Amino acid sequence: MTTEGSHRGAAAGWTANNRIGALWMLAGTISVSVQSAVVKDLGATIDAFEIGFFRGLFGVLIVLPFAMRRVRLRDATRRIALHTGRALAGTSAMICSFYALTSMPLTDAMAIMFTMPLFMILLAVPLLGETVGWRRAAATLIGFVGVVIIVRPGATTFDPASLVALLGALLSAVVGVFIKKLSRIEPAELIMLYFSVFAVVVFAVPAIYVWHAPTLLELALLVAMTVLGIANQLCFIAACRVGEVTVLAPIDYSRLLFAGLLGYFLFGEIPQTSAWLGAAIIGASGFFIVRRTTVLRRAEGPNPRIKNGRP
Repeated sequence: MTTEGSHRGAAAGWTANNRIGALWMLAGTISVSVQSAVVKDLGATIDAFEIGFFRGLFGVLIVLPFAMRRVRLRDATRRIALHTGRALAGTSAMICSFYALTSMPLTDAMAIMFTMPLFMILLAVPLLGETVGWRRAAATLIGFVGVVIIVRPGATTFDPASLVALLGALLSAVVGVFIKKLSRIEPAELIMLYFSVFAVVVFAVPAIYVWHAPTLLELALLVAMTVLGIANQLCFIAACRVGEVTVLAPIDYSRLLFAGLLGYFLFGEIPQTSAWLGAAIIGASGFFIVRRTTVLRRAEGPNPRIKNGRP
């Protein structure tokens, strides 16, 4: 397909590849929404540190056979520093998100976690050397207005757990920076394996102090949580490989709808109007940033420099 044809396809949106990508993206949003509900349900009896420990343990058991088939031992230790940084940020982000999910209404927690793309914009300048123009900078500021609407600092209904959710989103953005570097040089199986092993090591000691012997049902839910987390990552990778990000990005925001439905039917939560308003603002700003970034990359072509100095 010519470049002009590709642009027309993007304008039309639903090309064959984008339809396939949309199905992968939808599967990913459903899996992450269900995973969040499972974590929230487990949080009623199991501490977030123990949940994190089992997430790492079952992750190792699931990913290790696939990693062993693709990775040679001498190649698995060449980039320890990058893997350690990604794993440290990833485990920190995970425990923050688990705490937020078990302490806040499901919709509020997931809406705040949507600030990750906003933090990515802030980190792209110092860590990736990217240039951010006034459009994306303004969209980022508007997105954080949505956060303020949800968090409501100073209000009598202010929930300190919302700050933990915000920290989790920031740490997830740091993870995104590491993955952007690692994904170019390392197989996905090895990235996930390092993260899982690190989670086991980091959460083992605190898990002992808050240990609750899981029932068979809870063990099944812990396994399901791990499988859903891995499936979510694979679905998003598959979606981005076959479809255009600007077309697929709005589908990702449907997880707020799924979170609202799961929160209502499973936990009896009724999201406040401020939560939906803040989520809409965060979603709109995030979508604009994704779309603007994609437009700029198309304009750059093979040349990585920004054309006309207008990022």
